[in-house]
Amino acid sequence: MKLYIQTRTVFKDYRYLGSEVVDDSWLQKYDRYTSFEHPTVIAESDDSGWRIFLGGLPSSRLDKVSTPIRYSFIIADNKPVENDNQARDAVLCFVKLCVQTISESNYQARSVVIQIMDDLYTNEEIEGFFNDTQNQATNDKNSPLPVEKLVNSINKFSENSQSVHIPDDSENSINEAQYRYLNINNPKSIENFIRVCSDIMAMEAKNNAALYLNFIEKEQDLTKVNLIEDGIYKFGFTILLDDSNISENEENIVKKKQKKSKLYPTSIPMATKQNTVEIIDKKKSNQTQLWIAALVVTVVGIIVILLII
Repeated sequence: MKLYIQTRTVFKDYRYLGSEVVDDSWLQKYDRYTSFEHPTVIAESDDSGWRIFLGGLPSSRLDKVSTPIRYSFIIADNKPVENDNQARDAVLCFVKLCVQTISESNYQARSVVIQIMDDLYTNEEIEGFFNDTQNQATNDKNSPLPVEKLVNSINKFSENSQSVHIPDDSENSINEAQYRYLNINNPKSIENFIRVCSDIMAMEAKNNAALYLNFIEKEQDLTKVNLIEDGIYKFGFTILLDDSNISENEENIVKKKQKKSKLYPTSIPMATKQNTVEIIDKKKSNQTQLWIAALVVTVVGIIVILLII
């Protein structure tokens, strides 16, 4: 399992810690739907492995203009993670905390996340990562970063890191032709979201994704998401929405086929286009005839008045 952390120093801008060039190109397909500088959760898997991105995480550190310094994480592997795995449980707990920083109003989860961020590296250690000489001297150690350091920080500050509840509900599984949305303000929805993340880490849900994208807030915003190609979904996905209109039965699958025509209307058939053009032409012709008739009546009226005078 590999870990990459992006943050900044007081004076130097954001970059990944360590000297290795990090491949985050897989995030590009989401950049229209989220600001990576603000809370974002993306977990996905395919034949090459699984990847989790956690962005916009708060810390107590400040930059030169006293703006809170944030962190972003990429956690990834090219092989499945077994269920009975301490690192896996800690990562799932961390994902849950990150989601709760968005959904909770009592700031409890946010406080825990800040403690974890501050515990990872001191300001001096982070300054050292940004020093090119030190990076070259400790290249093997810094790229990627040790996952154990994150696991230890999570276990240190989170009471629930060893007991993340993952619902086992096969009826809620999704396939490539479906998507479902969950209310981020519902604790049960968050648990189901974590279950999907667990399946992704175990690579039991290939070509699947669990998402929180901060530009997508309501169900109707899903019309902006370009995850459909030739009328077929590229992959199944579960997305967290802050939608008060989500039904009580929200954890059930929303079958996309039933809504496809409404959310993604197909192009107008050629015959329909031709009929539409003919109707428009007829309307224009009728309007022209009315204008000509009105003009003739007006001219005749003027001539008659002049003759009388």
